[in-house]
Amino acid sequence: MSPALQTTRIIRRPNWDFEEVTSGHIILTLLPDTDWNDPERIRRFLTRFRSMNELSCDCRQVDITSTAAIGWLITLYRHCLSKGIEFAVINPDASCIATYRAQGLDGILPIAA
Repeated sequence: MSPALQTTRIIRRPNWDFEEVTSGHIILTLLPDTDWNDPERIRRFLTRFRSMNELSCDCRQVDITSTAAIGWLITLYRHCLSKGIEFAVINPDASCIATYRAQGLDGILPIAA
């Protein structure tokens, strides 16, 4: 008989923190180790909040100018649109806003500076 194999379960820490400000309004604080290549994980997380009608992504701690970050935010924004949830990017760095404006992205993503 071989010894019993032990299974180790690895639970990934979320790359965000959240706060329910009012009933239906969630503020999602993105953390510096956000995995920009995994937008599906955040969508699954948000499905827990069935009464959510407003989502704000607090981006003060992250650089959102990379192609992956832009894609992640646009994917999340489109998800919110399909569910009838208001969406806004809040507290981005001034250089991020300048980059978004230079690329014409400020017309695609709702940014509340």
